[in-house]
Amino acid sequence: MQVRPIEGADVNSAIAIMQRGFPDPPNATWPEFFEHVKAKQARELVGPIGYLLRKDDRDVGIILTFRSQRTQANGTSVDVVNLSGWYIDEAYRWYAPMMLKKILKDKTAIFTDLTASEEVLKMLPAFKFKPWTEGVLMSSLPQSLSRYRRDVSIVRPEQSSTTTISDADMTLLRDHAALGCRTCILSVDGTHHPLVFATRWRRKIPHAYLIYAPDRQVVLSALGNVSAHLAKRGQFLIAMDCNGLQ
Repeated sequence: MQVRPIEGADVNSAIAIMQRGFPDPPNATWPEFFEHVKAKQARELVGPIGYLLRKDDRDVGIILTFRSQRTQANGTSVDVVNLSGWYIDEAYRWYAPMMLKKILKDKTAIFTDLTASEEVLKMLPAFKFKPWTEGVLMSSLPQSLSRYRRDVSIVRPEQSSTTTISDADMTLLRDHAALGCRTCILSVDGTHHPLVFATRWRRKIPHAYLIYAPDRQVVLSALGNVSAHLAKRGQFLIAMDCNGLQ
């Protein structure tokens, strides 16, 4: 068994495995996805975009590892690696724990898994992962109207002033929009919050799943405004990870 970083020459193999494991990507084809990721890696990602599992002289598994540097409240920076897109061909899935163990050897980074499947969730505690949220809040516009605020505004990134958010945040919004995500800027009490939503499906009904926000409590405080903004664009359900509706 070999676990190796995805290099430029490995992209076609990575695409083939992702197509086997996830034949219907929600926002872009897998070749398009990897083109966007490679462009982002050249600008700001500080590690490999993922790893391949090789066995019996062929690539049989993949896990994506998006590493970026984040500034903490105390001003220091830390590498954060989010695990996603983990797939191994069925005959080789018993290698999954060994694959993950090799990737987690790096003790200088914080590892997250924001989209873990039920099978992976059962495995993560053995690797000292801890729950970050209690569950998922799902709400419709009528349900969230009690949290509509008249002192809040929401605009699309192209409608915002160039001084509203940082260049890094604007780049984040543009990158995700290129992958088919919904993006907007929520302004509350003089602060500006970039938001990113991915489209997911529940009982064949599309909903907007919040995948990035600097402060979830701010989003909850203006949930009615956010829901109304998304409803105008055809998404009538909103979902987000949270620890209760506070």
